[in-house]
Amino acid sequence: MVSTIIKDGSIFSGILIGFAGWIFISVGGGILGAILFAIGLLAVVYSGTSLYTGKAGSWTFKFYSLGSDTWGLLKILIGNIVGCLIVAWISRLSGTLNTEFLASVIECRENSDSLETIARSIGCGFLMELAVYIWREKSSVLGVLFCVPSFILSGFFHSVADAFYYLAYGNFETWMISVYLLTVLGNFIGCSIRRVFIPYK
Repeated sequence: MVSTIIKDGSIFSGILIGFAGWIFISVGGGILGAILFAIGLLAVVYSGTSLYTGKAGSWTFKFYSLGSDTWGLLKILIGNIVGCLIVAWISRLSGTLNTEFLASVIECRENSDSLETIARSIGCGFLMELAVYIWREKSSVLGVLFCVPSFILSGFFHSVADAFYYLAYGNFETWMISVYLLTVLGNFIGCSIRRVFIPYK
């Protein structure tokens, strides 16, 4: 499993999104932070590495097998989280994190009920998969440049970015587990909407 998440670049994707989250928190969010966050997904699509919200919309599951096809998406998410952990550790040492703003981001997750969390996560998943779809079909970064700021300014939840926020925050609380799992689920649902109506060519 370790060799798989290294080879598919999922850890590096987590690092890229972690750095995007670090920048977003450091500048205090807002329109500037939302625009700068796009750096993360831009780097992911150009490097071709594996990101959970980039793969969930096109992943083919084989539930009759316990091989890599069944657990591959989970391995990507784990690799992404490991990458976020690395950046979270560095960011906490840097002294550049806007801790007050980070606390407000965490508080937003804590105060979201289950349906709200899933709905916000579906919105994010839909926009992230749409950005990747536009990149794959048209080789255009316009989807990234518009979809990323849109999901952030709308207050949607991104499972990989949120992994960075939780890890950078550093104070584990039990509610985070359920909220995070709902975020992962909502992202998957959102990422799957496009392929129901428009499959890849």
